[in-house]
Amino acid sequence: MKRKLKNKQQGAALVTLLIFTVVAMTIFSASVILMVENIRATAGLGRSEQAYYSAEAAAEDTILKFLRNRSLSESTTQTGNVNGTVDVNSAEDIIMTAEGSYESFTKIVVVESIISNDALSITSWKESQ
Repeated sequence: MKRKLKNKQQGAALVTLLIFTVVAMTIFSASVILMVENIRATAGLGRSEQAYYSAEAAAEDTILKFLRNRSLSESTTQTGNVNGTVDVNSAEDIIMTAEGSYESFTKIVVVESIISNDALSITSWKESQ
């Protein structure tokens, strides 16, 4: 009888060990999946920021080109993966739109400005959706 009881106890210990192993592997797998998703999200954020900085560079380039040639009423500039456009609504109101892209991300920066006393003043610089 003692021998049968001892075998049952050993079987129960094995089942308990298997249950704990399955639970530990599940927790470990979930942790690995979360880490991989966080790494992907962080990499995506970096690419998105790169697209935004490209759009800002295009906006600055568009401003410089407009200041050098103020007779531009509408123009488009393209350098690498960035595009910039100038749209003059009136003699004083100027809207410049710049688009930057990096891999699958695209960002747009809109710069609103006015010309007063022969000086360009930027009134708004924002990211557009």
